[in-house]
Amino acid sequence: MMLAPIEITFDGVQQSDAIEGYIRNEIENLRDVDARVTSSTIVVTKPGAKHFSGDPYRLRVRLTVEGGPDINVNHDPGAGKRHDAMQIAVRDAFRIVRRRLENTSKFEALLFGT
Repeated sequence: MMLAPIEITFDGVQQSDAIEGYIRNEIENLRDVDARVTSSTIVVTKPGAKHFSGDPYRLRVRLTVEGGPDINVNHDPGAGKRHDAMQIAVRDAFRIVRRRLENTSKFEALLFGT
């Protein structure tokens, strides 16, 4: 994956260098995926539902992929579920991002023979 500009926004939660570091590390770990990402937008917000335990974070990831569909991932545990620590939420969200990027790359290779 070529590294594109990364935009990280904290909406309604305090900005954290540690959380931003987790996010940047996960994006860096995507370098081995064969996809042309032209932009990365990550938004850290409070979850929509009332939380019951853990850290109240919701993570939205949007990657724009050249020649393919955008990758959109939301990590929100939902009502009544435990909210993971932010590092775990970031990890889980980027696992989904990786799978979707890999699937996009495989589809393009089959379609275009690249």
